[in-house]
Amino acid sequence: MKIKETDEAFAELKVETQFEVNPFDQTIVKESKDTNDYQIPNILMYNVANVSVSTVRGILYEKLKGTVAQDEVFPLIDLAPQFMKNQPAVK
Repeated sequence: MKIKETDEAFAELKVETQFEVNPFDQTIVKESKDTNDYQIPNILMYNVANVSVSTVRGILYEKLKGTVAQDEVFPLIDLAPQFMKNQPAVK
């Protein structure tokens, strides 16, 4: 995070999230034996991204308590346009 007026960094946060997918082999499909490319359903990526972003917002809120940024409101991010392109309609 940077101070707008001075372009000076005052906070940095690194977060790693891990998820377990069950059943993995029925959800994530390896494209070929020769590559490390996988087909991951967009809806799964969308949900993982949403949980990750929400988790980071919560951690950031807690870490900034007691600082000048403690009352900042961090905007929500609509990830649907990124992940839901060309998806069939759900019935």
